[in-house]
Amino acid sequence: MEDSRIQYPLQDVERENPEEGYTQICNTFYVASSYIHRVPKKTCTPCSTDSGRSHWTLKNVTVLNISLVLLLALLPQGQVGACSLRRSVHTVRFRQCIPKRVLSLNCHGTCNSYSSLNPADLLSIIRNCNCCKETGFANAWIPLRCPKPNGERGYRDAHIRVKVPRGCSCRPCDPLPTIQAGEYL
Repeated sequence: MEDSRIQYPLQDVERENPEEGYTQICNTFYVASSYIHRVPKKTCTPCSTDSGRSHWTLKNVTVLNISLVLLLALLPQGQVGACSLRRSVHTVRFRQCIPKRVLSLNCHGTCNSYSSLNPADLLSIIRNCNCCKETGFANAWIPLRCPKPNGERGYRDAHIRVKVPRGCSCRPCDPLPTIQAGEYL
């Protein structure tokens, strides 16, 4: 079976032992997943050089790569920062009323966007910009304590209407163009 290698600088040292049926790759600067497509009959031992630095054997590189793949598989995909409805605290102010801190909802998170060459016209760019936006609104009423009108002493209760998002999703960042009657997109 033939070896297939990635070309690296001269720091790589290769030792072959045909009687033992294995090849050992020592590299002081690089780590790669597949130097060789041959299963060793014997466990490689670390190479030694004058510098005394530790080196990677084929077995160590394979274990490292498998560990990295498993670690990446355990990380949540797309959950961190995904566009969703989140709770937040806002201060509602209205005229001379006493400001009130209220628990509210807002859209928060990231969405996929890209910019790439247009395959039909290599001098132009295709842009796809998506933002985390509301999918609809609901009305909410916030009670506030406001001074009585006409200089009267005391306060009265007022209810201020605010809009609260019902849900969130990734939508185009730019508003869609307004189409006039008779126009085509």
